[in-house]
Amino acid sequence: MKRFHIIYMADSKVVLSSVAYQDWREIQDSYRNYITSVDIDTLEEVVDYLVIEHKLTRERSRELVEPINGSPGRTVELDL
Repeated sequence: MKRFHIIYMADSKVVLSSVAYQDWREIQDSYRNYITSVDIDTLEEVVDYLVIEHKLTRERSRELVEPINGSPGRTVELDL
């Protein structure tokens, strides 16, 4: 089971979650507008993903993921 999930929704929202989901179906059940999600092991890998896939600076990526650091079961919206 991965520690972090980047969740994409039909209304263009993107959230980062540290909720312990078992699989994508459980995530889909939690979000009405669910499109897809990416499961990632570490926050540093989340930062890398945001830099590569969303063309953000490393600094901006770290700012976005910092609120979830050390908070299991938390979800934050990513302002991409």
